[in-house]
Amino acid sequence: MFQVFRNLDVDRFINSASAQWRPLSWLQNDGTIGMDYAQRDRFSLVRFGEGPPSGTTRLGSVTDTRTSDRNLSAKIVSTGTWQPRATLNLKSTLGVDYVNQQTEFATAAGQQLPPGAQNAGQAALFANVSSRQPQADKTLGYYVQEQLAVRDRLFLTLAARSDQNSAFGTQFQRVFYPKASVAYSISDESFFPSIPFMNSLRLRAAFGASGVQPGSTTALQTYAASTVSIGGTPIAVGGTDTPGLRADALGNPNLRPERSTEREFGFETKLFGSRVNLDFTYYNNLTKDALINKPIAGSSGASSLTVTENAGSVRNTGLEATITTTILDTRNFGWDMTIGASHNTNKLESLGLDASGKPNPTIGTGATRDSLGLPVRGVFARTYTFSDANKNGIIEATEVVVDPNFSFLGYAVPRDLVSVQSGFDLFQRKLRINVLLDYKGGFSLFNSTTQFYCQQSFLCYDETHKEASLEDQARNVAQRYANPNIPGSPTTQYGYWENGQFWRLREVGATLTVPKAVSNLMRSRDASLTFTARNLHVWTAYKGTDPESNYNSGNTAAQSVQNDFSTTSPPSYFTLRMNVHY
Repeated sequence: MFQVFRNLDVDRFINSASAQWRPLSWLQNDGTIGMDYAQRDRFSLVRFGEGPPSGTTRLGSVTDTRTSDRNLSAKIVSTGTWQPRATLNLKSTLGVDYVNQQTEFATAAGQQLPPGAQNAGQAALFANVSSRQPQADKTLGYYVQEQLAVRDRLFLTLAARSDQNSAFGTQFQRVFYPKASVAYSISDESFFPSIPFMNSLRLRAAFGASGVQPGSTTALQTYAASTVSIGGTPIAVGGTDTPGLRADALGNPNLRPERSTEREFGFETKLFGSRVNLDFTYYNNLTKDALINKPIAGSSGASSLTVTENAGSVRNTGLEATITTTILDTRNFGWDMTIGASHNTNKLESLGLDASGKPNPTIGTGATRDSLGLPVRGVFARTYTFSDANKNGIIEATEVVVDPNFSFLGYAVPRDLVSVQSGFDLFQRKLRINVLLDYKGGFSLFNSTTQFYCQQSFLCYDETHKEASLEDQARNVAQRYANPNIPGSPTTQYGYWENGQFWRLREVGATLTVPKAVSNLMRSRDASLTFTARNLHVWTAYKGTDPESNYNSGNTAAQSVQNDFSTTSPPSYFTLRMNVHY
């Protein structure tokens, strides 16, 4: 008998309370407090004699892990509304936020169980015993906001926020975040010219700052417990086991939050009798004091050879646009469409200073690294050229020349996003059909599955035989063989970085309103039947399994760390749901 028992118990308790108090007609006070508590118990057991016949597996093993997470939040807001003039409305807000997130865990694992044993304490060998004291991350914030409306056409907002966080370094106490925005319905003014196809135009601009705090204990210097032998000599090795401490992380008492400041400009307009709505936005976001793990020398003695610093500056600029339109609208047939698109440009403007006080030009040496003037986690590789010099249809090692220097290839995450959603109403609005298309482009993916298997010729017929294209042969040769005619010639996996661009038929759904006679039989007010199919087809030139195949549920950003090895494409889902209202 070969069997493994695994169990996961999740207990969750969510509770909240709120109160409102209006002491004056123009003053409203609100308070809310709540807690989300989750307890997870993971248990895995291979009983004696039930494991697969591999090594000591049949001798049994057990792992028991207990984890608890608690999120406590509280909020108090006081809002006053004013109308000093008939054309002027004011709204003043004061507020306080408090968040306390706490986590702790303990795990024990043992191997070689006697017959009938089921817990780690009964094991002959302790494979792992560890725990962590409660670790909390606390944030206390105060904010003030003033909103002003003039003639219901001009809307202004001014606000400021101050945050304190337990993860900040001891040399940094609080951070301030300002905010300002303005919106102007300019088409309502008498001086605005009459444009036949334009029904309304609203201009808007905004400025604001936000931040990301460090990890809960990132700023702290920490130590790890260990056992050392004291009293031994080179001749007499024996000694006394004594508990001790070793350096774990150096910490950084000057650590500050990562701060982002964004400027945004845009407009909203309704066209052609309000049948077309257009929303356009340009944004310019600068992130300063970016939290970067800076490598340090091994001579520091710490087990973690990086230290977190506020060393980077990153700028993101881009455009976003959304068009919503009703193409047809009749009693028996309706067709509406929404198209959304965005384009982002990402650039590193600073990576801090090195030990000599000079600006860091780059951090990292792998296929994805951070370099000044280039995007975060840009893709780098040694490129190559090839030619079938002897015209025999086979690319040989002497016919591939690899550049010894690394070159920038592009973005590791999508920078162009498009979604197209169409809705159709049929049979007097009784049947609604929705179709959603997604596009992602402007980035590269590493085809790690093909690259891994093609390291061995017997696993990669498609690239190691004459029937393969010259391009596929060349990338296989470039990663496996150095050019014998060029001393010191390197190999490269450049050929397995591919264009990740794709279109996907993301979803098709249909909702049918059940006839009144049927809902009456069910004694319901109304009912509907919905069928949905998701991830139906993909159009791409990517040669791997799928541009979204990885371990993180379709997040293509994770592809830059090459985690799509031997994973399947996103599964297709087919769901049928019936909604009944009583």
